[in-house]
Amino acid sequence: MDATIESTQLQVKRNDPLLTSFTIQPPWSDAMGELGGEIGQDIGKNTQLTCVRVDFEGVQHENGVTATSFLPFFRGLAQNRSINKICLTNCHYGLFGTGILEILVPFLEQNHQLRGLDLYRSHLGSVGARMLSGALERRRVKSLTRMNLGYTHIFGESD
Repeated sequence: MDATIESTQLQVKRNDPLLTSFTIQPPWSDAMGELGGEIGQDIGKNTQLTCVRVDFEGVQHENGVTATSFLPFFRGLAQNRSINKICLTNCHYGLFGTGILEILVPFLEQNHQLRGLDLYRSHLGSVGARMLSGALERRRVKSLTRMNLGYTHIFGESD
């Protein structure tokens, strides 16, 4: 495991107050499923993180990483209630089926700290768009003040 990833994972696990943002981006490793699940669980328990970013560029094309490799990560992340901004860029939800959205819907509904949602350059499809809008509509606390859907495809090939 890369020393930087190991160090950051330890900071997340220890709930380090100096670590408030966490980013996952290419290049991808085939260990994403196992490692991602561990990191996701640690993020789920962390109370210091306020922002999580995942850039999906290259998924399905690098080192055997598949879209489903990320599901354990998102199961853990969905337990967190301190995150106030989540960025999921270049995500083609058609690759995931609706798996990630099914995990994120309760997170979006129940995380009352969430202020920003960034889905820049993602592909939701009509089913994903309905799931997302339903989750946002059902939020009891209407704290979401920023949403970036720039270059996001709502209809088309991901349906």
